[in-house]
Amino acid sequence: MTGQMTNLAIEFDIEFTSTAHPVGLGGVGVHIVTESGEELNYEIKLSFKDTNNEAEYEALLEGLTVARSLGATEVEKRADSQVVVSQVTGRFATKGEKLKKYLQQVGKERDLFKYFHIQQISRGGNNKADHLAKSASGWEETRLSNYTIV
Repeated sequence: MTGQMTNLAIEFDIEFTSTAHPVGLGGVGVHIVTESGEELNYEIKLSFKDTNNEAEYEALLEGLTVARSLGATEVEKRADSQVVVSQVTGRFATKGEKLKKYLQQVGKERDLFKYFHIQQISRGGNNKADHLAKSASGWEETRLSNYTIV
């Protein structure tokens, strides 16, 4: 090794979901699998009341932030939110000023990656992220191994 850093393209497969708690604050779960197979889990407690779609956007943004902080240049995202995935891909129009602002933020974050792809998966396809979100919001006490609470 010559002491010179090499740029590495790190691909992340990120599942995200959220939970809007009916009587309290929501939570976000982010499950990341790196190209080498390492799994990272994040629980994020939201400090504001939100709608489900707002919480889904928060989860998406948190996942992108974590991926970028870990050096990712290529990101594959999977989510069970048809609305958010369809708005990000341009298949659905975005209504409401708050969701439009979220979509703009996602666009700015997305542009920081060399490659970005998002796809919708079934609700059962992101069990780990779902458990993390429920735990962060106080719905469940299940903890996955190797998790971080934010």
